[in-house]
Amino acid sequence: MSDDLFAVEVLDYWSRRTSTKLVSPKVRKATLTRISARLAEGFGPDDLKKVVEWAMCDEFYMSKGYYKQPDVIFRNGERVQSILSRYAHAASRPLPL
Repeated sequence: MSDDLFAVEVLDYWSRRTSTKLVSPKVRKATLTRISARLAEGFGPDDLKKVVEWAMCDEFYMSKGYYKQPDVIFRNGERVQSILSRYAHAASRPLPL
């Protein structure tokens, strides 16, 4: 599967999970370009889906509405890596009793 198809897969996943649709073709294209850039940096589609999941449960991203702004959550590789690190850390902690 090409990066373009993976980018569409990630964007569609974000859209379904957040119940948000990008109406403007210009914004959709810019968002797909940003997602493609993260894929080109070596992040996989599953990594980017984890970023969506993290943004939807993180208090800061939720309170600011950033989870509904893919340009924010996929801004650059450093942001994606930071979110993935927090996601992995949270997943590795034992559940409270």
